[in-house]
Amino acid sequence: MATEDPGADAEPKRADWTPEEVTALVRYLHEHRAERGDTGSFRQSTYANVADHIRPLLVSGKVKDHKNVSIKWGALKQTYNAIVTYHSKSGEHWDNEHGANISGALAAESWSKYFAVKGFLKFAQSNAHMKPFRNKGWEYLEFLEDIFPQGGATGAHAFRAGTSNPHFWHYSHCTSIRR
Repeated sequence: MATEDPGADAEPKRADWTPEEVTALVRYLHEHRAERGDTGSFRQSTYANVADHIRPLLVSGKVKDHKNVSIKWGALKQTYNAIVTYHSKSGEHWDNEHGANISGALAAESWSKYFAVKGFLKFAQSNAHMKPFRNKGWEYLEFLEDIFPQGGATGAHAFRAGTSNPHFWHYSHCTSIRR
């Protein structure tokens, strides 16, 4: 008598994404970019619609739900922010065909140092998102630039050059300060 493996039919816990699924996710959110909130995220219903949209592309593994889509979107935003940050550094090259375009010993040394940042763990982790782009661009960059037309910084307190901030702090707003 054969014993059945109780986990044989269990759905995988981790969502593995094919390039086709990621492309479909990015294109869907690009088409629905007007639904993006101030934090750069979308509503749960939008993520659920993306999950339904990409379901026919599933080859194997876990069927993606709104949570998986939200997590993947967060990872794509991290990559986008890493590219924007790298590109905004003075003297750092970026083009979307050749990425950072690292060639020559001096450029390679500088590139290695960029990933060897000590002390600021969060900063070093964000640098790691740049590793795949040593000499190639990112196929989703133009889509995310459209979704985030003012860069990757989002939220009420994000600085956006060229826009005015209608609310400035003034000491009179603080009740604990006596005149």
